[in-house]
Amino acid sequence: MNFTKKDFKFILRSVKGKKLLDIGSAGQGNSQDSDSWVFGKLERAASSTKGIDILPCDRKNVIQASAEDFKLNEIFSVVTMFDVIEHLDNVGITLKNIKNHLEDDGSFIITTPNIMSIGAVLDVICFRGICGNPTHTLGYNKKMLKLILENNGFEIKKMKYLGYPLFGNHKGIRKIFSALRMISTYPLLLIWKDFSPTLMVIVKPK
Repeated sequence: MNFTKKDFKFILRSVKGKKLLDIGSAGQGNSQDSDSWVFGKLERAASSTKGIDILPCDRKNVIQASAEDFKLNEIFSVVTMFDVIEHLDNVGITLKNIKNHLEDDGSFIITTPNIMSIGAVLDVICFRGICGNPTHTLGYNKKMLKLILENNGFEIKKMKYLGYPLFGNHKGIRKIFSALRMISTYPLLLIWKDFSPTLMVIVKPK
């Protein structure tokens, strides 16, 4: 999971001073002792933070549990779930569970890879199929994500495409390739945002 600085600043503003639940806290692509760890940055912005992840985590405020059936005896002002929904087996059950842990006027912020991104389209053109992560159970485009959220009791507040960051969390030679990808795709994504790599949606309970 990679954010541009601009996009992540927006997320931090959205959770600042709020009671936050983050789902997928441990497996976010950065070392848990790194300054780049997403959950660590969220912790510093929110008034209080809890995390849920199916993977183990050293932090006491990150609980090892499934997003589908975790139960906490509290509700939250904001729930974040970055690049997790595409890994879930039972999306509807998860969304209802999250809604039960969210304040009536709270916000739920989600990101997921865009199944219509330039990368996915190029995979098809090159006859490779869509070479996604083997742990992905479903891919989403803007229409599909909107439909599944609305069908499970959420109202769309904001929906936007996110572009490639310059370097992301890559190191070494991959950092160079990341920069080349961002530079080469920027003109296309400026014109056709539907080809962007990531979708972000902010919703509230209906």
